[in-house]
This record gives sequence, C-alpha cells and structure tokens, in this order.
Amino acid sequence: MKILAAHCFAAGAVASESETSFVGAAEQVDVGAFAGFDYVALGHLHKSQSPAPAAWYSGSPMAYSMGEAGAEKGYLEVELGDPPLVRFIRIKPLRELRKIRGYFRDLADNPLPEAERGDYIEATLLDGEPVPNAGERLKAMYPRLVGTNQECYKRKLEESAPGAVDRESLDPLSALTQDFERFHNEIRGEDPEPKMAALFAQLAREALNEAE
Repeated sequence: MKILAAHCFAAGAVASESETSFVGAAEQVDVGAFAGFDYVALGHLHKSQSPAPAAWYSGSPMAYSMGEAGAEKGYLEVELGDPPLVRFIRIKPLRELRKIRGYFRDLADNPLPEAERGDYIEATLLDGEPVPNAGERLKAMYPRLVGTNQECYKRKLEESAPGAVDRESLDPLSALTQDFERFHNEIRGEDPEPKMAALFAQLAREALNEAE
C-alpha cells in the first residue's frame, strides 16, 4: 500500500481567509501528482475536505480566523483499504467563534443566549452614524469580544477615497489629521478621543515646523 503525506495547496481545494494558495514558493499542486497512491494525507488548509479521490485534508483542530466562524473542526479517522474508509471526528472547542451583525440598539437589547456570551465574538454594526465606545459597551456583555466593525466608517472611507476628496486643497496639518482619523477608525472602529486627537495635532504641528 502506498501512502503519501504532503504539505501543499492542492488545486481545487477551498481556502479560508487566513490562507493563501502558496506554500513557500510553490503554487497550487495538480492533483494528478497524487495518482498511484492509495491514500494521500494533506496538510496546509484549515477546512476538512477531499480535493481528489483518496486525498484528504484533515483540517485544523481549531479555528484560526473569524472567517472560520461556524466551521466544524476535528480530525480524520482513516481505515486503510481499497478504497480507504475516512470518517470525520468533530472536536467541540471550549469556546466557539461567532459573528453578530445588526444595529447597536438591537444587538444590545437582544444579546446572545447566556451560554454563548463567553465565546469569541466579532460584531458588525449597521448604524448610519458612529456609535461611541461601541466595543467597550458590547464587551460588557461579551467579555471575549475580538473586534467591532462599524459599517458607517467603511462608507466614509469609500466616500473619502482618492478622487472623492481633493487632498490638494487641504493644508498639510489637515491632511495629516484626516489620515490619522481614517487610520484610527480602520484599526479601532471609532473616532479618536478628543485628548488623543489633540495630542496628534500637537505632534503633527511640531513635525511640520521642524521640516520647514
């Protein structure tokens, strides 16, 4: 019996958002390379799947990104034969990954069941205007909140993308302040606090004066 173990991205397999189609300098591998083997044990991709007859990814035993929220995790039990018998054994993690989406008030008034609030949560807010301290307020219900995305910031960034705003008309300090606010919104999901914004403005003025 011929068995192959390989770490690669097999053509036709499905990747998650935390994976790439490259392993080192190697691109996707044609599954024809597995011909002649009775069982091929593949590693690299996080989703349990079979990209070719007798070839299987066991998948990762736990999720590595929010893109894998809701995906079943586990390992494969393989009985070698002609053909091999493959059974997926699910592993239930101590804490699941969950995504919640909606308007802040709806999410606050209708939280997840008590048993699910300790899971790793990513929240996406659909409000038309920024919700102040949204992350901290949601964390009071979800202690393991891993991220808060506010759709209104995404829309603002799209509206102020190159071509939407005439940056040439801005003075250097305003341009730097605008860049800082966009960066803060993208990373933290909210506007910088007034104290932080004032500190940045002071440092930016000093840097611009030094450059003159």
